[in-house]
Amino acid sequence: MKRGFNFYYFKRKPVELSSRYERWRKVAELLDLKVEERLRVEWMVFYYKEAKQNATKKAKHFGISRKTFYKWLNRFKESKEDVASLRDLSKRPIR
Repeated sequence: MKRGFNFYYFKRKPVELSSRYERWRKVAELLDLKVEERLRVEWMVFYYKEAKQNATKKAKHFGISRKTFYKWLNRFKESKEDVASLRDLSKRPIR
């Protein structure tokens, strides 16, 4: 057997991954998130991509408080950037 011999008749095409921001949007679509929840995904995309991790700039752009944004950002980071963490939690009373 010769070394470096390629057994494949057709060459494979290289696998190209889309950016992580596009993947977040596609996951949100697959999870069938509501409009408000998809907006939170856009907050995260804008924060990492356009605002260069500047929360004040992002909050002004979307018209929300920094406190609200940080609440969602911390939840997103704690879940290791899982888009499903941006869903609404139950508002039902505990007792």
